[in-house]
Amino acid sequence: ESLRVLKEYAADESVEVGETCEIAVDYIEWKLRRQRQQEEDDAGQEDINGDGGIPPVAACACMISPYNSIDPAPPEDQDGTETD
Repeated sequence: ESLRVLKEYAADESVEVGETCEIAVDYIEWKLRRQRQQEEDDAGQEDINGDGGIPPVAACACMISPYNSIDPAPPEDQDGTETD
């Protein structure tokens, strides 16, 4: 439902609205591709730790954004391809 609305507003005459919606669509589609790939990679693997295969999260306080925001753009390699 959200993707449909975002794609509709991506063609908005307001450049700011259109570009923001395009970024949101690209981000959601990228996240969905990563999720599907992760599910494919995890299929058939045994959960030996009993944690559902979720890796522990480690971060120092200096790495946590005080604004609680997420960068919508994934990092790129030197050759211009997306990385995880």
